[in-house]
Amino acid sequence: MALHKKILKWTISIILSLILLLLLLTIGTGIFLTTQNLNGLVEKYSSKFLNAEVKSDTISVHIFKHFPYLTFSMTNGEVISGVLQPVRDSSRLAIPAGADTLLKFNRIYISVSVTDLLRSKVNIRSIAIEAPDIYAFVMPDGTANYDIVKGSMEADTSSADSASPDLKIRRVGIYNGGHVRYFNLKDSMLLSVDLNRLFLRGNFTTDLEKTELDRGYLSKFLLSVHKLSAKSEFATVARDVADTLRLNADLVHSGGVHTSAKFAIDSLRMRKNDNHYTLAALTETNLAINNFTLIDDIPFAIEGAFTLNDSADVKRIDIDKLNLNIARLPVEFNGDLELSGDTLLTKGGFRGRVENFKLSEFLEYIPKEAFPAVERLKTDAVLNLDILMNGFYNFKTGELPSLTARLTVPKSSASFKGMTSRINEMEADIYAYYSATNKDSAAVEINKLLLKGRSADLSLDGKISRLASADPFVDVVFKGWANLDTLSRLFIEDKGSVCRGRINADLSIKSLVSNLNMYNIGNADIKGVISSDTTIIALPEKHVFTYLTGVHIGLGAVENKYDSAIESGMRMFATNTTADTIYINYKRELEVIASKFRIAGHNSADITGGEKKVHPLNGVTSVKRLDIKGPDSLKLRAKEAEMNFSILPYEQDYSIPHLSAGLKAKSLGLREGFNIALVTNGDIALEAIINNRDNKKIRERREAFLDSLQKRYPRIERDSLMPYFMKRMERRRERNKGDFDDQIIDFKIDNSLGAIIRRWKINGSINAKSGGLITPYMPLRTRLYNVNFKFNTDSLRFHDTKLRCGKSVMNFTGEVSGIRRALLRNGTIKIDGSIVSDSLDFNELISAMHRGSEIMKHIELYRDSLSAITSETQLEEAIAEVAPDTVTSPLIIIPGNVNATLSMDIKKGRYSNLELREVKGEMSIRDRCLQIKEFDATTNAGEMDFSGFYATRSKKDLSTGFDLELKNVEIEKFVALMPDMDTLLPMLKSFEGLINCQIAATSQIDTAMNIMLPTLKGVARITGDNLVLMDGETFSMIAKKLKFKNRERNLIDRISVEMLVNENKIEVFPFLAEIDRYKFAISGTQNLDLSFNYHISVLHSPIPFRLGVTIFGNMDDFDFKIGRAKYKNENLPVYSTIIDSTRLNLRDRIANIYRIGIDAALRNSQNMARLQRLQKEKEKFDARYEAMDSLSAEEKQLYNAAGADTDTVTQTSRTETPVAVPEVESDTVPAG
Repeated sequence: MALHKKILKWTISIILSLILLLLLLTIGTGIFLTTQNLNGLVEKYSSKFLNAEVKSDTISVHIFKHFPYLTFSMTNGEVISGVLQPVRDSSRLAIPAGADTLLKFNRIYISVSVTDLLRSKVNIRSIAIEAPDIYAFVMPDGTANYDIVKGSMEADTSSADSASPDLKIRRVGIYNGGHVRYFNLKDSMLLSVDLNRLFLRGNFTTDLEKTELDRGYLSKFLLSVHKLSAKSEFATVARDVADTLRLNADLVHSGGVHTSAKFAIDSLRMRKNDNHYTLAALTETNLAINNFTLIDDIPFAIEGAFTLNDSADVKRIDIDKLNLNIARLPVEFNGDLELSGDTLLTKGGFRGRVENFKLSEFLEYIPKEAFPAVERLKTDAVLNLDILMNGFYNFKTGELPSLTARLTVPKSSASFKGMTSRINEMEADIYAYYSATNKDSAAVEINKLLLKGRSADLSLDGKISRLASADPFVDVVFKGWANLDTLSRLFIEDKGSVCRGRINADLSIKSLVSNLNMYNIGNADIKGVISSDTTIIALPEKHVFTYLTGVHIGLGAVENKYDSAIESGMRMFATNTTADTIYINYKRELEVIASKFRIAGHNSADITGGEKKVHPLNGVTSVKRLDIKGPDSLKLRAKEAEMNFSILPYEQDYSIPHLSAGLKAKSLGLREGFNIALVTNGDIALEAIINNRDNKKIRERREAFLDSLQKRYPRIERDSLMPYFMKRMERRRERNKGDFDDQIIDFKIDNSLGAIIRRWKINGSINAKSGGLITPYMPLRTRLYNVNFKFNTDSLRFHDTKLRCGKSVMNFTGEVSGIRRALLRNGTIKIDGSIVSDSLDFNELISAMHRGSEIMKHIELYRDSLSAITSETQLEEAIAEVAPDTVTSPLIIIPGNVNATLSMDIKKGRYSNLELREVKGEMSIRDRCLQIKEFDATTNAGEMDFSGFYATRSKKDLSTGFDLELKNVEIEKFVALMPDMDTLLPMLKSFEGLINCQIAATSQIDTAMNIMLPTLKGVARITGDNLVLMDGETFSMIAKKLKFKNRERNLIDRISVEMLVNENKIEVFPFLAEIDRYKFAISGTQNLDLSFNYHISVLHSPIPFRLGVTIFGNMDDFDFKIGRAKYKNENLPVYSTIIDSTRLNLRDRIANIYRIGIDAALRNSQNMARLQRLQKEKEKFDARYEAMDSLSAEEKQLYNAAGADTDTVTQTSRTETPVAVPEVESDTVPAG
């Protein structure tokens, strides 16, 4: 008893002590762990270990609330990151104001087992958070506001990892809503998570294999992900979002979102009972790209149960009526699945089934933006699908289990809102199967696929077998018809669109899939017909219009019996298409008009090497009329044309196609802008091969060139070298650009034709009865006859082609090369040939060249108006009207992109007022210089031999030079041929008769093609027999003073005059002449300002002494005096050798002007030295004469005895004045 009382006393004492201890603990906790003390502890340790500030209104500890668990609670808490503060102070980037607040919450509870803490275990009974708001923000440099753990704590944490206590959490809950935002400027990513409530119960540990989830609940969950196209756009959005601290979809879209997706879960429940799981979920999903919605609130629901048996080797899932519903599509799964290693096994069959699925419910979720016609579709169609899988699937090998599937659509109908047409009958029955033990039996059987209505009747049936093989076999039959007007209203949204017509088709195909291509289609058994009576398609918004009548397309596989290019008996695929009328207008860039059109072709596949080789294709096409208008004013017209074409493998490389075509047409016309080429009764042959350039060598050359540029410009990045170099070259060309660099013949074609020339090597021939050319560059009616051309991509050869250009008729034989570069880049074109002509009008051709040159200078003014004219006749008339009769500048500019050499043999021609006969010579054009060599002709004025050049390098560098010899030419026609001679030698008008003339000269000219007299340099010789000296003022005065017997008309037996043109004057060297009873020696100077000073020495006369007559002044005001004779006898100074050598030297330099250059032809130091020496000798002789010029008293008496008027002579002598000579430029030198 005493022992019992003692035990009871001890027990009561212990209980009282524990109560007292708990009371003391409670009192101590209340005293020491107050909110103020706890806040101080939190601030102390958070600032020590975190780069953040932790705040809360209250912090409390509860011992008995969930005893024996200790419960901590905080209210209105915040974690403010300090990571972004240095960046905010130094960066100009606008950081959202709320980006520093990493975490906010209304309340948090954490219940921890105290006894487990004493054993170094963390056993958390529950964690509950009310309204958490997490904001994670990442700068462009990767700085994140959540990197708040300081380095020392990280080190302590890492060192203590091995001794970390066990962690176990039983419950996790979020209530009254939660929000998470993640803004990443570095990756241009926006992410947002919103939810209403989350509850998880289970066993959650740091060891994931021991983690178990027994029960879960989630409601109103929304995940939004946005990927932006540009960081700059993202930054704008981030600043906008900072105002509200919430993700706003409207702001995101306005900022340039590239891709966005949204996933929502309305509710999700999961419960585990032993190994049996039940699951129920309802979700919605959205997906948008570039603000274009692909998936819009697609519902997804799952409900059902499954049992999971997990062993060491096998994981088994038993599914019992697991129902999925995606966009109202119900799918039910039943069966058992076992996963063992790499194999998924189904035992007894795994089935997926869709029953009585209403198609109309599914159509509600198809994006209307992508498929607008779906919105108008109404149907009662029901779909049934049954799939059964039995066997195993190997993840490594991809081996499949046995499968069967059946799709059926019972008889149903469909209609479209706003349309009277409807589908009255719609039905399908398709069965597919695959056997793992007999793979070759895999097939799809189309038992029925039917569509009937008032606007269409379509049916397809057949079978596709050998599905598991690499080459399935197709055996199907398609029959039906359709009205385009109904189909267009379903699938075409263009306002005002019109589609009319009915298309009929009857096709059967029996073939391997590998044969259904252009290479092997000849091995396919295809037969069928496609036809249409009248078809109209008009799409105004897309600018497309098509009109077809009488279209019939027949196709099929046959054996070759006729084509010699393909082996006899070989199977071919043949087509034959005909159409009565074709009209197509595509976007106003391409217009095709054709009548009675037919195209037929066939090909074969029996070429060794498979699809990498070119397979033969042969065909023929014909058309009664064809008009094609393409881009850039390109037009083609043909009448009664027939073309054969073929595509064969190139003999040297079977992978390259060899195209050939032959075209015969009654008429053909090709127009590019305002240039037109016409052919009648033409026969054109064409071959083309792909330009298979060595791309490797091209790349190597390019890299080598870039290496050289990199050494020259080391500071430029390699990717920018080529553009940089091209810009420098363009600037250099602009700096060095000449006055006439733009004055070229524009050969350049549009990009579409240019791509063809770059890609293909083309050659062929053109033969035609006649042809024509209309171009403003030669505004004359131009026609061709006996056309015989051979051409390739770079050259064009003519053979005896007759050309009529205005009044001129010529036959041309030769070659034009450099065409490729000319067409692509306006490069230089080269012409070599010969012209044989019966009649050539140089006046008309030169006038046309003047007018064409004028048009070329102002071509942009006429381009649009000329290109708009459709008729060839009207265009020809318009060009003639546009070409001016008189040009503002008669300067003919030699185009810089033409090199030409032409020999001429002309029977009859006309130039100026000369009638030419038997003209022969050679004409060359190069470097903006025209050269004429050995131009020989017989004219109505005499015989002609001419060589010369004409250069137009710039406005300040226009020059010409020539060597002309005329034989037996009338003086009057000579002056008419060379009008400047009348100005330079006005006394020529006083003569009548035939002369021989040799002139060699060079000169600069101005833009009006006038000779710049100060630069004129040359030599001349004029000889004549039996010339008549006509009456004139000068002659009358001389005849009176010298007592001529016949003062009206006098005959000169022979005259030979040599002249030098230099330093602004003409030196007339001494020559003999006999008139009346006198013999004279004549010399003098004719200045280019039309003043002159001539001396006549009387060598034989009735006067008993030699005297001289000096005539000076100009033709309007001249005078003379009588003095001593400069020349005492007939032994006059002879300069013929120098004159001849100078002339021959200039003639040689004209012939070699392209080799020595124009400057060398204008400046010849050797001739210059000769002429200067000659001129000095003459000046010395004249100076000696001036000293002894006057008559003596005795000579005057003898002259008076002869009846001369000495008083007048004396008076004239007193009034003599010197003649001023214009100053000559310092760099002017004599010709030759």
